[in-house]
Amino acid sequence: GSLIWERGGVAGTWNDGSLGPGPDGLVYAVTTLGENKPKTPGLITAYRLKDGEEVWRRQVDRPPNQFPAVGRLSKGLNASVVLSIGLYTDNRIIAMDAKTGEEQWSLSGPFRPPGKRGYQAAGDEEGVSTRTALGNVRKKCYPNAWGNPSIDAAGTIYIGHAYGSFLSLHDDNGDGRIDASEVSELDAEAGFPGAAPALAPGLVAVATCDSLFVFKG
Repeated sequence: GSLIWERGGVAGTWNDGSLGPGPDGLVYAVTTLGENKPKTPGLITAYRLKDGEEVWRRQVDRPPNQFPAVGRLSKGLNASVVLSIGLYTDNRIIAMDAKTGEEQWSLSGPFRPPGKRGYQAAGDEEGVSTRTALGNVRKKCYPNAWGNPSIDAAGTIYIGHAYGSFLSLHDDNGDGRIDASEVSELDAEAGFPGAAPALAPGLVAVATCDSLFVFKG
């Protein structure tokens, strides 16, 4: 239980992200550089696990509030670090080379649906009167803009968004990038809390703020 090393951190800041382990003895950490506002930048940093030495660092232009996921997305490429960044009004998913931090691609996330104001996740308004009347449950979920990503053995990324979208992204044409035609979407009608989808052979399970979905395929 003794401390081996300690690195990083910016005084007076916080976020909901944490470490993501990767190959080659590296771990990946996120930091927000200021108050958690829509255009506050942040960092993702790769450290060597055995001694904490910084291997690379990349600044991102939106808050990184989630856990990074690491996996191989396309044949012939190094493993990738997948990170969702941004708040409800402006957010996206980015992939970086896990060894160098070089950006591989970026994909914009869902924008605020018509009629939604402020930081309201899907399902938060629906049923709020019932939850209020119960008195012993949380009235609204208030998740971050993104849930956390998972990557399966085939390189498919699974991730949920606060506006109810559950996305799967896969590089079907093998060009090392993701475009809109390679994204599948399910409307789960609720936001996604901080947990990542759970993966097993032939199964994907994911929890929203009010339901559990299990997919077989």
